[in-house]
Amino acid sequence: MLKLIKRRLPNFFSCNKGIRKGDGLSQVLFSLFMNDLPQYFKQNKSPGVMLGNRSINCLMFADDLLVISPSAEGLQQSLNVIHQHAQQWKLKVNTKSRT
Repeated sequence: MLKLIKRRLPNFFSCNKGIRKGDGLSQVLFSLFMNDLPQYFKQNKSPGVMLGNRSINCLMFADDLLVISPSAEGLQQSLNVIHQHAQQWKLKVNTKSRT
């Protein structure tokens, strides 16, 4: 015999700004707004890690960004570039890590 479990649905909340976590649109918007970030690094001569004859400053996947630098000073320079980029596009950067 099946036992019925009474579950309570969470209250609905309004989302007036941005998109909900996990929304498929987040990846599309990230791609649209962040596509030019590597060019910003290049224009500002942010130091990257050399891989063969290429300098890599960041890795982007879906809606995540990983910043790469060979030094603490270079990392700060890259963070300054990200700040500049975010201000130009009127973006808010979430600096909290997910662990």
